[in-house]
Amino acid sequence: MNMMTVAPDRVHEQVQSLRAPALQAAVDAGAACADLRNAPLREEWFREESEPEADWSFRARLLGDFCREMCPVMAECRELALRQGEGRSWQDDMVRGGLTGQQLVEERAREAERLAAAVAEDQRATVEWEVYMRAALRQLKEASVVIQAGAALEKARKESNARATEAAAELRAIRRQRRARAGWGEAA
Repeated sequence: MNMMTVAPDRVHEQVQSLRAPALQAAVDAGAACADLRNAPLREEWFREESEPEADWSFRARLLGDFCREMCPVMAECRELALRQGEGRSWQDDMVRGGLTGQQLVEERAREAERLAAAVAEDQRATVEWEVYMRAALRQLKEASVVIQAGAALEKARKESNARATEAAAELRAIRRQRRARAGWGEAA
């Protein structure tokens, strides 16, 4: 998802509302650092073990500038780094989302409450997706039982249909809840 077409003051707000898988997909699809033709090599984003502080500071500033100027998904990358707990307060050894590791720690401290809620929502969404998939698999299994049974007894068919109907209702309820949370309302 490229947020560059949205007013800059709205980008941060929109990115914060995305779930972790959507953030990761955006970074995977559009990160400038992944373009090996024009970006620094992967290892350049991390401080070398014996690299002097002055050299790292200069290089980290250049890498941050590269993110801010070249990357269409910098905000998504930064949000994902914050949610994943990237960076260390005692060691500045990386650049991600235009920030050094220590800057990420500082930003995470400033936004601790919001980030905790976002991580909790990511986890809730993951659990919800797993429940959704289990219900879908149950529905598929019930449908295949009906097909395989063919001329099964009326009672078995009714029970199977009832379970499939229940699984379908569960799917609809989950979908309705997700749409409501996303502000989509009822489907057309």
